[in-house]
Amino acid sequence: MMMNSTRALLAAGLLVGASAAASAQTAPLTPIRVGFCAKTTTAAAAAAVAVATKMGWYAKDGIKVELVPIAGSGDCVKAVAT
Repeated sequence: MMMNSTRALLAAGLLVGASAAASAQTAPLTPIRVGFCAKTTTAAAAAAVAVATKMGWYAKDGIKVELVPIAGSGDCVKAVAT
């Protein structure tokens, strides 16, 4: 009896998760570009964006985040100023 209720609960959870993911993907997402002031993106910076993207947190809010490396500190200051 316990096994059947556990399976039913798991199936219901998967169904709710799948429908939530489908509804989040149907709405157009607003692209957001986030500058990273280094020539290459490090794992420390990319990990937070990757996890939030994978978990659907950005899509839930209607945005799509792109991490953009900026060549150096001078270019980074210019980008922030504009």
